[in-house]
Amino acid sequence: MRTRLLTVLCIVYAGLLLYGSLMPFNFTNGPEVVRENLDRAFLFWPCSSVLHTSFPDALANTLLYIPLGALVSMRLTARRDAWRIAAAAAALLVGAAISLTVEGLQLWEPSRVGAVNDLVTNSLGALIGGLAGGLWGRRLWLSLRRAVRCRLNANPVILGAWVVMFVLFSDATYPFLPTQDVSDLKHSIQRAIQLCGMAGFEAHPWHYWLIMRVAVYAALTALLASGLGSASKPRWIKGASWTLAFAIAIELAKLIIVARNPNPANVIMSGCGILAALVLGTMLRGRVSSRGKYALAIVLLAACIAYLSWEPFNFSWNMEYIRSRIPRGPEWIPLYEYAMQGRGEQVFLVVRSLAALGGLTYAITMIRWRFPSNRRWSRVLRGAMWAGLIGLVSELGQFLLPGRIPSLTDVVCFAAGGAIGAWFAQIHQIKIARNVRVRDGIGGRAAGEEVAGRAR
Repeated sequence: MRTRLLTVLCIVYAGLLLYGSLMPFNFTNGPEVVRENLDRAFLFWPCSSVLHTSFPDALANTLLYIPLGALVSMRLTARRDAWRIAAAAAALLVGAAISLTVEGLQLWEPSRVGAVNDLVTNSLGALIGGLAGGLWGRRLWLSLRRAVRCRLNANPVILGAWVVMFVLFSDATYPFLPTQDVSDLKHSIQRAIQLCGMAGFEAHPWHYWLIMRVAVYAALTALLASGLGSASKPRWIKGASWTLAFAIAIELAKLIIVARNPNPANVIMSGCGILAALVLGTMLRGRVSSRGKYALAIVLLAACIAYLSWEPFNFSWNMEYIRSRIPRGPEWIPLYEYAMQGRGEQVFLVVRSLAALGGLTYAITMIRWRFPSNRRWSRVLRGAMWAGLIGLVSELGQFLLPGRIPSLTDVVCFAAGGAIGAWFAQIHQIKIARNVRVRDGIGGRAAGEEVAGRAR
């Protein structure tokens, strides 16, 4: 079992916990204030019956450390003869050490509150993750790596389809709060009936229907058709059926989600996108090369990114307003808003940025395909740099849009997405090069090495 990626994930996640918990790094408390904060930290549960935090905060502190414990335990149980209990204990110690470091440093931070109950809940989360990782982590990690490797070898397009479906479903069902009241369900059904007809289409402007429904679901249909079939023989009917079923399932899921109302117009416009994909796919069957398909994906992804970044395009050129929106102080720190607010909406925006820029970088890298060289990290770095440049342009444009909040965090997320997309493209190119060399024998391998040497 390869453990390099697990080691990197453990280090990255632990670093993010430290980074987000100590934001905004304004350690200005004096020794007397620190002593007062330390005494106050022991005044609450579990040292007394007084609660310092609410149940949602305690649950969030627990859930935040479960992935850390699971990653540490999976890393330590990579060997078959490893002790699972020892791995869970080590995960508990790592989580407790990080939490103790955070709570101790938060005593020096005026905007943070260190408390013993945070240490207890964080350690509990690390223990739960450690036990889960010790019991099922190795099997789950191997199955996941095997599934990803098989898809990369066979048809990596299905991975992109899964990512798109995850983002669309998360966007439609946020804040992920199922209703437990029958009256809410009845209200959702009545609202859906009211939106039948033109009222449903009037809920959004025309450009929303064109980009977020027709274009996105046409692209999803093409991804599923290629993923369920092959690059040369996509299964358009099967892909269209799965896409239509997915669009209907999203609207049905909204019936039981608080603050979400199903809209039949969403299914109708999604169906228009599916129909457009079927017509174009039939007309262009066998007439578009792989580069042409990647070029079409680049255009669609670029349009979607621009729309999500600059909608509703009501640019304002008021310089005083623009200057008032320039970040100040700790607002320049990447992930500042996410760490200080910590809402689920921010997490979804991060995932969406990573997915969109990852797909765009992957398509651009594959359209410029060549035999991969040994300089893998240089391509990943170039992908991060140009994706970060796109993010910078996007955020500069948001200075001119009332209601939009420019942030350096989005630039960092764009750069991270570009690095991930370039990394996956590099892996796919390596698989293609190996298949070519195996198919063509020694001569093909020598030719491939010569091409790679010239590229270096």
